[in-house]
Amino acid sequence: MLTEWHFRDDILELSHRWYLPSLAFLLGCLLGWVASMLLPTTYRAEVPLYVAYNADAFFRNPDDYKNWQMQQLTDLTTTDEVLSETLKRLRNVEPYWQQVETPQFRDLTRVIWRNTGKWRLVIEHPVPEYGVQAVETWSAVFLEYYTQARANAIRQFEVDKLMLANANAQTQLELEILEQETARQSALEWQLRLQQATVETLDEQTAQQVLASLSQVKSSSLAWQSLINRTPVSNASPAEHLSWLGDGLELLRQDIQLNRQQLDLLKQEYASLSQLFAQVTLAARGLSANLEVDREYVAPVVPEAIRPTSLTTLVGGVLGCLLWLLSWLIAPLRKVWGAR
Repeated sequence: MLTEWHFRDDILELSHRWYLPSLAFLLGCLLGWVASMLLPTTYRAEVPLYVAYNADAFFRNPDDYKNWQMQQLTDLTTTDEVLSETLKRLRNVEPYWQQVETPQFRDLTRVIWRNTGKWRLVIEHPVPEYGVQAVETWSAVFLEYYTQARANAIRQFEVDKLMLANANAQTQLELEILEQETARQSALEWQLRLQQATVETLDEQTAQQVLASLSQVKSSSLAWQSLINRTPVSNASPAEHLSWLGDGLELLRQDIQLNRQQLDLLKQEYASLSQLFAQVTLAARGLSANLEVDREYVAPVVPEAIRPTSLTTLVGGVLGCLLWLLSWLIAPLRKVWGAR
């Protein structure tokens, strides 16, 4: 025989038995409190940092470069060097840290960030005092290493500019030597022709060509100015032009020799700059001088419980109510299935 079921009747009956869900809530709270006692909470100690990125700097893909910089900075926080130095300092003030190794300490650390702006260095530890010690020391060591890396990043930028200026100077000297060698070759050819000349004086066109072989040399030295001022007249003899060419070739030889010496010095300087650039690049740890990091504010670190007893107790009470509600729903569901 089918019976009609009314959910309103069950609700009415439940209202008269309100003490049951209340009892379930209290029992759940009790179990949550006991669980918090048996499983002590971990405490979170954190130091806020301010990370600024110079967006005015020009890069081919600024977003990718910025994200790469953020990752480089994150990696620096947990390098073996930073963590080892942190443990070294902690061991000098607290014997507990003698038993903690670098991999274990790394498991305690967290770096929380989304982008530039506010970062948080976090240490999670069951003992709040140890967490505060660790995060204070860790943040101090990290900022020291970051400061050193940024100083090298600035130095890297400066060395790069010196290398560029050196390379440009080498290019200018090489072009000047090439022009001097071209002029020297032209002067040597005219010297050979004049030595074989049988005329008493040179015609104007030939004299101009002889003079042009050296007058194209770009030099502001007094010796060259004197040579240009002693240019033979248009009806001068081949011997006078030969004497003038000889003096010019000697000046060219000296200038070319001096320029080659300067070029060798520039190449040596460039090699030294390249070595220095490699050193500061390594010491910069991939960071940019456009990235600025500092502690957001200086204040005592206050550890916070990740699972406070009050929260665990409340969660236990809520779970107790849910379990009781699920058990209470069994009877109405059976009536529904029985009415079909």
